[in-house]
Order: sequence, then C-alpha cells, then structure tokens
Amino acid sequence: MLHEDKIINPLMNDKKVKGYLKKIKDFDKNTYEHCVRLSILSMYLAYKNSFSQEEIKMLGYAGLLHDIGKLDIPIQILHRKRKLTDEEKKIVQEHPRLSFLRLNDPEFQEIRKIIVAHHEFQTKSYPRTNSDRRKEQRLNIERRKKDNKIRKLAEILSICDMYDALASKRCYKKPLNKEEIEERIRKQFTGQKKYIRQILNVPKDLSRC
Repeated sequence: MLHEDKIINPLMNDKKVKGYLKKIKDFDKNTYEHCVRLSILSMYLAYKNSFSQEEIKMLGYAGLLHDIGKLDIPIQILHRKRKLTDEEKKIVQEHPRLSFLRLNDPEFQEIRKIIVAHHEFQTKSYPRTNSDRRKEQRLNIERRKKDNKIRKLAEILSICDMYDALASKRCYKKPLNKEEIEERIRKQFTGQKKYIRQILNVPKDLSRC
C-alpha cells in the first residue's frame, strides 16, 4: 500500500525542494497546490503500475517541481481570463523548458528530463514535437535505456498533469466533470491507454471529481 503523506512529506522537506516550493507558493498559490496534487497523483499511478521505489520518488520530485519554470512567465499571462493570443500561448508553452533550465542542480539531472517532457504526450505536444523525440531516440544502447526510463516516468507525469488541470478550477475556466474529463483525455493523450482508465478511477481522496 502506498502512503502518500509518508512519501511526499520528506520530499517537500528536502532543503532545496522546500526553497523551490516557497518560490512557487509566493508566486502563485494555485500553481503550488497543483504541484502538490500532481506529485501525489503521479506517485499513486506509478505505484499502481509496480514502478520501483526509486521511480516513485523521482515522480514525486518531478510533480512538485514541474512548473517551476512558470516563475519566468508574467503572472498576468497565467491569470488571463480570456483566450490567450498565439504569442501568449508560445510564452506559456516555454514553461517546461524554463523548468529544465532552472533545475540545473546535479541531483536534479534526471528529474528535469522528466519535467521537460510533461507536455509531450498530447496531440499538440510541446516544447518538443513527437518527431523531435523520435530523432533523439536514435542513440547508442546505453543512452536509449536511460531515455526509455525517462519516457516512462514522463508519460505518467503527463497524464496526471492533464487530469488535474481539467479537474481544477482556473481563473479562465470551471472544473470539468468526470465525463468531460474522460472525453478530453481520450482525444488528447497520446500515451498508453491503460493510464486513461487508471487516472479516471483514482480514489476520491486523490481525485478532484
């Protein structure tokens, strides 16, 4: 059995992580709360799929820190109540890459590779497209093994991020109900279909639906 609090509390109390989380919370409380929820959801889904303790822990860190790059995006753009312009969308879509650049600490080298890919398992992927990723996978065997591990973890982070974003109230939208969430995810998520069923059936204490 996964005890989320016992796992996430030590992660949140890590000195560097705590510093990053304070910056996120001071910048935008909604983003901070989303990061905590995403960390718990990702660890739960990884546990359900028999990932190793190390992988579960990596996803916990990735969930907490995945949106650190939003600190480099003007808050007024993130809080727009109207539809974003194409230029504003491009700015927001830089946040995975900005998160990657911010997390340059030696201990976060694998974590940031998971984070930069958390919007790359959807029909309109960014910052890299699906074809960009395929080119990068034509590497030597050792590198490919490592990339496959990162891909596996990023896929979990991606669907959990998509789910929580759809289920949450934002300044520009109301939370969607479970049927609406399922319809959106089935249309947009390009990863393994089993994760769709699993994320739609998370326990109520982890779900916002």
